Amino acid sequence: MPTRHLSDEQRQRYANFAAAPSPDQLARYFHLDRGDREITDGLRGDHNRLGFALMLGSARFLGTFPDADLEIPESVTGFLINQLGLKEDAS
Repeated sequence: MPTRHLSDEQRQRYANFAAAPSPDQLARYFHLDRGDREITDGLRGDHNRLGFALMLGSARFLGTFPDADLEIPESVTGFLINQLGLKEDAS
């Protein structure tokens, strides 16, 4: 029974951003609704709030939780920083 379902190329692309999300994708996958904000507002520290929001949006967009070493596009980080009311240096 085969155990490799993905090619090497598919495995490299899996759980990674192929390109920066479009403005429509940012609004769809990275928008924090009231429920999301209730969770993030309850977290301690701006870095935790941003980290949680990045993981949540990335999981929605990619369909899986991203790897720890994932390079998140600046447009995603900036979009979430603005929603959370954080300063740019919070990342």
